[in-house]
Amino acid sequence: MAWQITIEVAFATQPMDPSPTWTDITQWVLQREGITRTWGRPNELGDVAPSVLTLTLNNRDGRFTRGYTSGAYFPNVKNGKRIRVSAVRSAVTYRRFDGHVNEWPTLWPAGRTTYAEATITATDRLKRFGQVGELRSMLEEEILQDAEAAGANGAGYYPLSEPEGALAAGNVAPQLQDPAVVRQVGTGGPIEFGGGTGPGTDSLSAPLFTTSTATAGQFLEATLATRVGGNNQLTLECFFNTGSTTRTLAELETPAGTKQRLDIDSSGNLTAASGAGGSVFLSLTSAGSVNNIATHHAAYTLSFSGSTVTGRLYLDGVQVDTGTYTSAGGVGSYRTLRMGGRKASNLFTGTLSHVAAHSTTLTAARVLAHANAGLNGLAGERSDQRIGRFADYMGIPTADRSFQTGASTVAAQSTSGAQPIEAMREVERAEDGVLYINGANLLTFLNRTGRYNLAPAVTLTMAQVQQGLEFPGDDFGMVNDLTVTRASDAQARAVDQASIDDYGLYRDTLDIPAATDVGAQAVAQWRVGQYGTPRTRIPNVAVELARLESIASSQVALLLSADIGTKLRLSGLPAQAPASTIDVFVEGGTETIYPKRWRIEWNTSPADFGQVWQLGVAGFSELGVTTRAGY
Repeated sequence: MAWQITIEVAFATQPMDPSPTWTDITQWVLQREGITRTWGRPNELGDVAPSVLTLTLNNRDGRFTRGYTSGAYFPNVKNGKRIRVSAVRSAVTYRRFDGHVNEWPTLWPAGRTTYAEATITATDRLKRFGQVGELRSMLEEEILQDAEAAGANGAGYYPLSEPEGALAAGNVAPQLQDPAVVRQVGTGGPIEFGGGTGPGTDSLSAPLFTTSTATAGQFLEATLATRVGGNNQLTLECFFNTGSTTRTLAELETPAGTKQRLDIDSSGNLTAASGAGGSVFLSLTSAGSVNNIATHHAAYTLSFSGSTVTGRLYLDGVQVDTGTYTSAGGVGSYRTLRMGGRKASNLFTGTLSHVAAHSTTLTAARVLAHANAGLNGLAGERSDQRIGRFADYMGIPTADRSFQTGASTVAAQSTSGAQPIEAMREVERAEDGVLYINGANLLTFLNRTGRYNLAPAVTLTMAQVQQGLEFPGDDFGMVNDLTVTRASDAQARAVDQASIDDYGLYRDTLDIPAATDVGAQAVAQWRVGQYGTPRTRIPNVAVELARLESIASSQVALLLSADIGTKLRLSGLPAQAPASTIDVFVEGGTETIYPKRWRIEWNTSPADFGQVWQLGVAGFSELGVTTRAGY
């Protein structure tokens, strides 16, 4: 067989290193035991599972024993090390697997103490995506991204979501900061932690500031152990809801007394001010009032160039004013953060939450993202944009992604306590797309339209298929009464009465973060239209690559490149088949490589789902005859 199989492990580099150093271990692989890869999903309605590699190594000298100090690869025989399998034919490399080793077991065959083996399993990085920890709300994740970007320059982020009875508020930014403690001015006016709600999209409580007057009550004060603004960049932001005027939302102060502040003035307008002592360097004001008992987002950004500080005031994600002032010392380095008041005046009444100070000058786009995350949960994003946002939260570089443009928009999602991959799966279902790790080790997202009206990539004859084909003729996936519930709890329903009359009732429900009622209705109608009638289904197609050596190299390349969504054509089917030619989509599969055999078995689904009406294209324009309406 004209194939060269190579197995490599990146012992010397970290698991997620973008440029790993590979060690060739092919000579230690017992290929007679087979090298097996399982990938994809069993059918088009299932979730894609992490790809799994299984192989057996000759461990006679202990080089693959974890913790064995005399081993050739000690001390780098560690769980999670990256491993890949490649096949080369005619100078062309086909990557068969790229993932991470789960364990390094050492075993001794019965009766043999001088010989050891290691049968290892590895999974692709999809498994690791389910182990990165639970998400916070999307609003918190958005703010934390910029807090983390500030790095050693400093950031403080106080969601203020502590429960009833709390005496202080904690910082959740990665930089070390002291908790915000309650300060009393005069008498009365307590801060009731857990007494209100924040923006609403975060599923968190917020403290209720109930000051007696503007000069009698409580505010919060935090000492920033890691100061902010010393790199001449600064952003101060918060969410608030109030009906009062002449109040302070948040204030930063340097040890020398320079202050940056967000206020509500006597007219109810949002203002930002920079100053020291009795001097005001810069004052910015919004055109409209904000004391309307509605939730708002405020942000004040500062940047320094030459001797000029530029300030920008944002309300609900939109810049409403800008100005400059001269400062030889730059933006300043701030040690104290106050929330809900100054030292002895302008005490706030209402709810205040998500107060953050960053040593970065947030761009207009980032300010808008923070505002929208709180005000509408970033509703209206395309499905690929939302999955990309979750990938950002996980730290997946854009170079490690391959996304098709989404065909659906999604609503706000409740992500608190969810694994990122779970949140991505919700979007995947709303799109009716597929999310997986492709052969190039990229996080891949295919939209639903990517399968529409595809030409077959490969045609296989009955003689080339290495097992008997089966048409189960069952009721897999049948549904003729489907209720779809979207994020707002609004429901859409589709019913195929003709199917109910013919086959009986098949009722189901589906929860997806569809952005609109129209989108939810389209999903319901599409699913019932596709699965109201039993489909002609071939669940598996297998080939023995060693027996296809006579076919063109280009066709071998196509077979080895077959991935989720690849369209195969089966021709020359027996007379008893529903048709002489049937097309299927690849959904996953299993392949096993032996020294003289290479078997590939694909899990497949009916490809007629992808035949949709396309105006002006021959063969795809006869609506209801050769195709069906897509969405």
